[in-house]
Amino acid sequence: MRTEPTLVSRTIRCLPLVLAVALAACGDADPTVDQSTLDRTAPSLSVVRATSADSVFAFTVTANDNLGIKFVRATLSGALQKSIADTVRAAVTAYTKNFTIAVPAAVTPGSQVTLVTQAEDGNGNLSRPDTTLMAVGSRQPGTVAITSPQGNTQAVRGRSVTLSIAAATIRKVRVVGFSITPPAGGTAIAGDSTPYSSPLRDSLSTTLSFLIPATANAGIYQVVPFVVDSAGQRTAGVPVPIEVLLSGSGTTVPRITRFGTTGRVESTDTLFVEAQDPVGVGFVGYDVRTLAGAPMRRDSIAVANGPTSVPVTLRMRLPAPIAGAATRLVLRVFARNTEGRINDTLTTARDTITLVAGTTRALPDGGAVADGYYHEPTGRLYLTNIERNQLEVFNFDSLNFQSTPIAVGSRPWGITVFPAGRGNPLGPVTNRLIVANSGGTNLSFVDLNADGSGRENERYLLPNIVAYKVSVSGKLVTRTVVDFSDRPQFIGAVCNLSCTETTVIYSTTPTGGQTSGFADKGTIRSENLRHKASHLFFEHATNLKDNKGDTLEVMRLKSGNYGADSLLVPFPILMTEIGGAGLVRYSGKLVTMQDIGFRDTTFVRNSANFRRVIMGEGGIAKGSRTLSYDTDAGLRRDSARFVPDTVTGRVGTFVSSIAYIDAGMSPPSDVSDLIANAFSGVRGVAVSADGELFAIRADSTYLFSSTLRQYGLLQTKGGNAGFDFHPLNAPGSNLSGGTAATRLSFAASREPILEVFDTRCFQRVGVISIKDPIIGPLKTAVRGTRIIAVGATARGVVVLDLDPNDFRATCN
Repeated sequence: MRTEPTLVSRTIRCLPLVLAVALAACGDADPTVDQSTLDRTAPSLSVVRATSADSVFAFTVTANDNLGIKFVRATLSGALQKSIADTVRAAVTAYTKNFTIAVPAAVTPGSQVTLVTQAEDGNGNLSRPDTTLMAVGSRQPGTVAITSPQGNTQAVRGRSVTLSIAAATIRKVRVVGFSITPPAGGTAIAGDSTPYSSPLRDSLSTTLSFLIPATANAGIYQVVPFVVDSAGQRTAGVPVPIEVLLSGSGTTVPRITRFGTTGRVESTDTLFVEAQDPVGVGFVGYDVRTLAGAPMRRDSIAVANGPTSVPVTLRMRLPAPIAGAATRLVLRVFARNTEGRINDTLTTARDTITLVAGTTRALPDGGAVADGYYHEPTGRLYLTNIERNQLEVFNFDSLNFQSTPIAVGSRPWGITVFPAGRGNPLGPVTNRLIVANSGGTNLSFVDLNADGSGRENERYLLPNIVAYKVSVSGKLVTRTVVDFSDRPQFIGAVCNLSCTETTVIYSTTPTGGQTSGFADKGTIRSENLRHKASHLFFEHATNLKDNKGDTLEVMRLKSGNYGADSLLVPFPILMTEIGGAGLVRYSGKLVTMQDIGFRDTTFVRNSANFRRVIMGEGGIAKGSRTLSYDTDAGLRRDSARFVPDTVTGRVGTFVSSIAYIDAGMSPPSDVSDLIANAFSGVRGVAVSADGELFAIRADSTYLFSSTLRQYGLLQTKGGNAGFDFHPLNAPGSNLSGGTAATRLSFAASREPILEVFDTRCFQRVGVISIKDPIIGPLKTAVRGTRIIAVGATARGVVVLDLDPNDFRATCN
């Protein structure tokens, strides 16, 4: 017989269950606390290396929190193994502490240490762990990274993987390589490395690869790059995971993981492509079409050994844009795997690019270009690299710099050539260059070979030229030294009619340590290389103010066996009366001494017929002076009028007993007139082939005759300095000659273009689009039936090969 429980008994039996449910619902939480108001803000933390001796490893931890830091933990691994925990007893919202750890004697300075730090606040919030690579002692570690592939890479066993690795260290890169860490139960795979020999570089990129064994176990393998510097310090980089598969699916299609080039591309620019396929990449290529879809160029290259991931650099071969006009195109890249499948669709991995004129090449060893000269007999372009003390040699056949530069003197700046004759308009040249070494007081003479190579054959030691300000009081003569720097900067060359004597005209780079009142003032000088004779140009400073001046004396002090000590401007000067009774007087040459000096970067360019030179005072100040020089004028005697007879008051004309004034230099009146007509800062100068037309690049470009009379101006876009005439521009003495094909000039712009101007009608007749703005010197030259233009840009040097038929002057 079944007995039913009473209501009370049922209630008692259910009570434990009810209590359990109630307790579970309540938990142990405080019912008076609002969970939404609890602090959830994590601390911030940073770590910096502290300066210490090699026996101590020191670092500083800085942490901040809105409520307060409670714990700071640090873990060291690598060369030092240690864990540190710091408990903060007081409420501190801003925490800074220096930690020091003794370094065992067995640990080599420079050994790598991985430091992981983390902060915790009073509510248990943790900062993001800070992982920092450091080194023991004062030697800081280098940096190294795998730039390709960048993760999410799959590879089938039996295939290879290609790695691109970038490394840098202040103590030069000795070895770059990688190691491979297999997963648990994985297969050991050997790494690889590449050693480097002198001259070592402080940064580089290289490509290495490894083969996955056909018997390798599947899993994720960690590829760890490393770099070893010249002191033997090894630094490891961040690992990149590679997933190894037992086999491919048989349906995979290559994947373009990355590709790129610049937005403005040249015909022979490079294109970077990274392709992946587990069964292996067999080909990588590109396809270029017009915006309307018409094909322009399609090309590809085979990839050796079929790696599963491969970075490829393709050299494009695109037609040059017509007349230098920018052309918009569609670029698409593709890949085909080792089983023949291709990702070839018009929507895959595409970009719009702009095709521009020119070929830009970076300087092989870096540095900066100051000047350049195209040598027609060897067909090579020679550029002065002031930071590497060498000439860079550009080969137009390969469109690349030759592997071996030409060593010259310290900080080579200006460059020209020994003339072989006077031309009409182009003078023949020898196979010998002249380089001004601004880091010293000398010139390098460089002999060239037929293949464009060369070597410094002679180093010409320039003299020390000293100017004196002379004062006379009774019989007391006082000479005050005005010492200018003798270091050459820009340079030009001229020769006499038979070209048996070559003379260089050069500016000097000033220093702050010169005579008081003349600091940072350069000069313009000449040096006859045959006779080893010198001249300090003072003729432009003979325009006296209020008929008052300084008496000048100039002395040449030889260097080595180059010439002799001599007085270039003597004091006193013997003056003889003309047509009189043979009376003589002693006098001195009066100048305005302050006007002899020029600001830094005074430009110098010679004409292609080796007769004339233009000089323009550099710097950003307005009122810069421009001078011209004609070598045919020669030296002349000075003349002056005196009163030889105080009784009768007769005035006589006296001439100096020696010729010491260079008549080829612009008269001071011409220089003053030029300043009045073009009150602007000079950024560059140019001269026509026949030396009859000069140009000054300033806010606009001013054109002048050989007597410095303003001829007109070109509305060039300001900012950049590059300017040059067409290499065959020869307007003649009346400035009306030349043809429509040669009466042109080329001007750089703040935009990535080269402007073409008519130098007779002053109109812009063309625009050549280039990759980057020209920010340095610009030179033009004849190369066979073509015209080349060369300019310095932020990426290196741009070389343009121009069709002379593409541009014409606009008037007769």
